[in-house]
Amino acid sequence: MQIVPLSPGESAPERADFIRLDLLPSGVVNLSGVLPSMGGSATTGEIRATLGTTSFDSVDAAEAEGFAWARDWGAETLFVVTADAS
Repeated sequence: MQIVPLSPGESAPERADFIRLDLLPSGVVNLSGVLPSMGGSATTGEIRATLGTTSFDSVDAAEAEGFAWARDWGAETLFVVTADAS
């Protein structure tokens, strides 16, 4: 699986598989993700898998979980979106 980290605040392309890391002021990292269906998009609701928000103590732990989840669903290219909520 190819992993494409994006700059903080940058969005994943329309039809891309992605995980989102929300960095909270408390140091907690919230992880969520969307894998659109082939040819579909997250904005039109055509989704094959979603990862509900889960909290972690570090970016590394959140990324590891997100990568494993995406790999299990067959993602070939995964974008990593980061948002700083502080």
